[in-house]
Amino acid sequence: MVYVVVGFMAVYASIAGTTDSLLRSYAARIQRRHRHEDVETLPPDDHDVDRGLRAKQVFFVVLILGLQLCGGVAMCFIEEWSYLSGIWWAFETTATVG
Repeated sequence: MVYVVVGFMAVYASIAGTTDSLLRSYAARIQRRHRHEDVETLPPDDHDVDRGLRAKQVFFVVLILGLQLCGGVAMCFIEEWSYLSGIWWAFETTATVG
């Protein structure tokens, strides 16, 4: 059981780190593209920053829920459980600390 918890943590951390670096590089590419244009740009206001942060948060929540769902469905087939039992197992495994 410890291996599963550590495995989930390692997978989530690596996916979050990789996705964060990809989103940062994409944002930097967009900023460079706007700098090369001759149009005067204004600094982003708080609304633009909040929208970008919210989009990133929604992406990570959907990613984590999708991984839990996939893990739960996999355990349904491996252990021959019901779908609800497998999804509950995935939730309990990621929610349990120690």
